[in-house]
Amino acid sequence: MDIDFQKVIIWVLLILLAGFIGQFGKSLSVALINKFRKQRNKPFPETKSEKTGLEENEAEKGNTFADKPSLPDDRVQKKLLKAKFKMMKKTARKG
Repeated sequence: MDIDFQKVIIWVLLILLAGFIGQFGKSLSVALINKFRKQRNKPFPETKSEKTGLEENEAEKGNTFADKPSLPDDRVQKKLLKAKFKMMKKTARKG
C-alpha cells in the first residue's frame, strides 16, 4: 500500500476548506437573521401617499392631537399593562 502525500494534502485542504465554508455560512446566516429581526421591529415610516384625506385636512386646518380629548388615566394604564403583558408573552415564546 503506497500513500501518495499529494493526495493526502489535497484531501486535508478540502476538508479544512469545507469546515471554513461551513463556519462562515453559519456566521453569515446568524448575522442575516439578526439584521432581519432588527428591521422587523422598526416601525415603517409613514409616507405622504399613505395619509388619508381626513388627516391632510386636519393638518391644513391646524388641528392637532393636543386639541382632541385624551383618554382617562385608568384606561391608559390598562392599555400600557396590556402592552407589557403582550411583550412578556412574546419574549417567552421566542426564548
